[in-house]
Amino acid sequence: EEIAVWLESWEGELLDAADYDTDSLCADLASDQELLEEFAAVADGLDRYADPKLGKLVAELADIADEAAMEGVGDKDTRDKRKVLLFSYFTDTVNWVGEHLADVCDPESDHHDPRVACYHGRITTISGTQDKAEAMFGFAPDTTDAPDGQEDLYDIIVATDVLAEGVNLQQARHVLNYDLPWNPQKLTQRHGRIDRLLSPHNEVFIRCLFPEADGDLNRLLGLEERLRRKMNQAVKVFGGVNWITDERLEINFAYTQEEIAKLLAENPEMFGDLAAHALGGEEYRQQLRQVRGDTALMARIVGLPWGAGSGFARAGGNPGWVFCARIADHPRPVFRFLPVDPETFEPATREIKDANGDTVGSEYVIEDKVLTCLGNAQPFPTNVDRALPDAVADKVYDAWEIAREHIVERWMWAADP
Repeated sequence: EEIAVWLESWEGELLDAADYDTDSLCADLASDQELLEEFAAVADGLDRYADPKLGKLVAELADIADEAAMEGVGDKDTRDKRKVLLFSYFTDTVNWVGEHLADVCDPESDHHDPRVACYHGRITTISGTQDKAEAMFGFAPDTTDAPDGQEDLYDIIVATDVLAEGVNLQQARHVLNYDLPWNPQKLTQRHGRIDRLLSPHNEVFIRCLFPEADGDLNRLLGLEERLRRKMNQAVKVFGGVNWITDERLEINFAYTQEEIAKLLAENPEMFGDLAAHALGGEEYRQQLRQVRGDTALMARIVGLPWGAGSGFARAGGNPGWVFCARIADHPRPVFRFLPVDPETFEPATREIKDANGDTVGSEYVIEDKVLTCLGNAQPFPTNVDRALPDAVADKVYDAWEIAREHIVERWMWAADP
């Protein structure tokens, strides 16, 4: 009866089934349903108390609590030293982790772990579009815009990346990544919530949970690569935003093996490689708002002709060329960053390897992530002299031809995947 009512509501708009291969469609739907039922059965059988990753998480929190108890001077300092900002990419995982921690920290629970008893009643979660002010104020009343008299309520926040930008949580000393974000830029943004000026801590710590077996890590990275490829194929055909990378019509490749190795080795250069000088999106938007408020400066910027540019020298960072381009009358600009050899200013290249690991050629190193390109164009200090020596000026045009070819190639690929 419900189906009949539904069909009647769409009368005149339904297509003729005779025009379609309904047998194949029904077979595919039945196959999909069978797969989903298998997934659901596996999910129903999951036991959080037998989950080794959750067990490792609890052990890490226990170590953090022990360190804070030994190092803290007074109750408040001890509490601040055990505060943890715990990130997951998915809302369901945030809820899963938050419920588990609340249970094992509860002295009345059958699953209570006395090592983390200090966190009992001091755990909250944030995800989606829910109001995050109450949780932030209760977690870091000293460093947020908390109202006067705000009580310190929480030692652990389990959150998605809604907390990864634009909030000051440096009262905490620890960031723990339960899973890695699809976009490695977000890892830097997460860490930046506590690695900020006016932190009361001499050191801050970031932790990442990895599969124990090397084969598991490689298998998961292979899965990620396939997901990215399929998502981008779908976006090129139907339009929209790739939910894995949060970007439109762009591919951001998975972490390289070198970046993963640096994380595993607890090498802080990881963050320099990703975006040591790249600001978060919110910081750039704030800069833009300030510039728009300067009428004279905005007039100069708008009046710049296409093809204008400059250069500057700074200590640190990657030497190279940053290009901003417009494709026909498309409203959104595109960016490219080409690293160069600091001695010759020739564009950097890397080897191309086949499936067997054999070198089969080389290619230019070209970065197209907007925030990374803007970060490489950021002068330090901001008033540094702008100058482009004649000795390297011609090399800019050679580099532009490489960037232009890459822009056209990617644009054509996006138009016809």
